[in-house]
Amino acid sequence: MGRAFYVRRGMKRVFVNKKTQMMVAFQGRRTVFRSKVSTGREGKNTPSGIFRADGQKEKVHLSHLYANVPLPWAVHIVGNIFIHGYGASAGHSSHGCIRLPMSGGNPARWFYYWVERGTPVTILGKWPAGARR
Repeated sequence: MGRAFYVRRGMKRVFVNKKTQMMVAFQGRRTVFRSKVSTGREGKNTPSGIFRADGQKEKVHLSHLYANVPLPWAVHIVGNIFIHGYGASAGHSSHGCIRLPMSGGNPARWFYYWVERGTPVTILGKWPAGARR
């Protein structure tokens, strides 16, 4: 017997708040995903703005900028910026990418399979005063 499932309807949208280090995803009016993230540290800031997941998704992307470091569950957003999985992340510690945890149910993997080409990704905020540097 097959697994039962249902399909959520409605437009998918993603919001990343650099000040609170949180990502929230919506489908239609429903919140379908919420996770802590780690965005860019000082000097390697994550860009703010409205972007779209462009369809480049790789289960493991090798970063050509950083000695082929593997970026699991990678979704390309803009330029050299990806949303991807990472081990232990806290605060502003990436090189500009948005890191999602891979523990506790693996939010990075969930996001990878949920997000679609063209999904709007809004990155809000700026480097907060008093952030860990």
